[in-house]
Amino acid sequence: MISVIGNRNTIMGFGLCGLEDLHEVDYSITEQELLELIETVESDTILIEQVLAQKIVLPQEKQFIIIPSDDIVQDDIDVLVAQSLGLSGE
Repeated sequence: MISVIGNRNTIMGFGLCGLEDLHEVDYSITEQELLELIETVESDTILIEQVLAQKIVLPQEKQFIIIPSDDIVQDDIDVLVAQSLGLSGE
């Protein structure tokens, strides 16, 4: 199983890809809260957003794959979906 830790847009994207163990968090999450969440995740492989990964020292017990954070993509998810479907998105 692969788990994902990220914000709303990231979680929605990976959910649409078929991943089911999704953990939505705000970028304002504290280090302690993030570490506690990681401890509760049963998967040994975790996709985690870059902004969140930079907040902590990643535990060695699990394998982490760091994914670009939402702040790199400025477009709203609704606009991206509309554009990909050929709609105006405005």
